Amino acid sequence: MHGPDFTLTLTDGTPLRAEVKKRASTAGFATITKWMLGRDVLFIGLTNQSDDDALVVLRKGTFDRLVGVAEDGLAEVEAW
Repeated sequence: MHGPDFTLTLTDGTPLRAEVKKRASTAGFATITKWMLGRDVLFIGLTNQSDDDALVVLRKGTFDRLVGVAEDGLAEVEAW
């Protein structure tokens, strides 16, 4: 297992480790791409697991807006 692609560090020192996946076509992400049509955020979970274990998929623009709104809450962004 390798380290995160980049880390966002909150002002309280909490690191948020991020992974980036990119493909040449939507084939690898076909279902996620379909589910995201007309949506900004997608929550993916299993019915037999806690909601805390759900995955959250954001469009890049949505992520940028959230980070911009919460900019005071980010101390540093360490790029990969």
